[in-house]
This record gives sequence, C-alpha cells and structure tokens, in this order.
Amino acid sequence: MPFFSLPPVATCPGHTPFCLRWCYAIYEVSNWRAHVREAASYLLSQRDDFVDVVLSYLAEVPHPVVRLHVSGDFYSRAYLEKWAEAAGRRPDKIFYTYTKSLDLVRRVETPENLVIHISADPHNYVKAVETWRELRRGLITYVYTPGEDLGPIRYILENTGAVLLLLLNHVQHAPRGDPRAIRTQLRAALGPLARRVVFDPEEFSGLPQCIQCGVCWRTAKYFKGRL
Repeated sequence: MPFFSLPPVATCPGHTPFCLRWCYAIYEVSNWRAHVREAASYLLSQRDDFVDVVLSYLAEVPHPVVRLHVSGDFYSRAYLEKWAEAAGRRPDKIFYTYTKSLDLVRRVETPENLVIHISADPHNYVKAVETWRELRRGLITYVYTPGEDLGPIRYILENTGAVLLLLLNHVQHAPRGDPRAIRTQLRAALGPLARRVVFDPEEFSGLPQCIQCGVCWRTAKYFKGRL
C-alpha cells in the first residue's frame, strides 16, 4: 500500500503528552532512512505543484488505497487542502488517515474518499468526541496501554455513536501482556459498550495487515453499499 509520511511531532500541531511519550515514530532513531524520507516528503509538501506531483505518482501505481501519515499529521490548512484537492481529482482512489489536527479538519471541507479518522488519547478524548459529533465521519481510534484507566474509552463510547478502533501500544518500553488476554479483559470490563469496539486485527490477533484487513477504509460512510 502506498503511503506518505512526515516528520513526527514537528508536523503534528495536535500532539499531546501521550504522543511525546509513546509515538512509535519518535523511537525510530536507528531508522535513518525513514527520517530522511519524511524530511524530503515535508519539503515536497511545501511545493506549489505538490498535488500534481502526487497525482503523477498515483497514475503509475495500481493500488486503490493510499495511507497518509504513518508518521506526521496535517500541519496546516493549506497542506490539508492540497490532499483534499488530490482526493477530489482521483475519486477512484481511497485516501485514509488518522489525525489529531482536530481544529484543522473541522475547518476544511474534504471529499468523502479522503477518509479521516479521529485519533483520541487520554489527553484529548473530550475534544475528539466534540469533533466527531460535529463531523460524524470515520472512526475514532485509540491506542490502549495495558493497565491504564478505561475512563476515556468509556467516555468516547458513551458520548458518541462512533465505532472505536482500539489499537495496542507496542512501543518497546510499553507494558507487555498477551494481546488475546488483554482483549478478553477489555471486553469484560466494557460490557455492552464493547459491541462498538473493533480490536485491531493485526495487533490483537496477529491477522493480516492494512490492505487485507480494510477496517479503516471499508467502514467509512463513503463505502456503505459499495463494498
């Protein structure tokens, strides 16, 4: 699956203390190639012809889905508008991402094939709920650290009708445990609320990755009745 990433934190205006402690991209210190690639992508994103460059590349690849920001986020309105334009000009492609740039996504009109999921954590979950209730598009995602308080997860589920995609914190210094046992414990603790939780198939069950799974781009409003 093609992807486009940017430097972590510096391009994430909505980052929280959770990101500074747990973002996996920050800890890729030994992966210098990723850092060089992300820096080059940032410079590319500043160009006036960025959209044309993106579309020229996509014309050469057969993949129907493009992931934005394995690292990084929408860092400005102008940058988000560039991706909105690119998606609008390629309605046959699906562009999907997770974002904490909540103020930006509330202000910019985006086509439905630019699938934006709201990223919540213990520091921004109230604002994430407010944003989802305003937009009512996409999933809410949450990275769970074993042993943490479930209050934010309960709040999200009790105050929205969103499906919550639950990811597992897998940074090296995060608490460890058997993913299947953690999933069972969470289901029991959340009770009926767990019916609206999707436990990431790769991280909790070791199942296929993004392009085979499709949770993040098949469940969006845009694809109802089509897939």
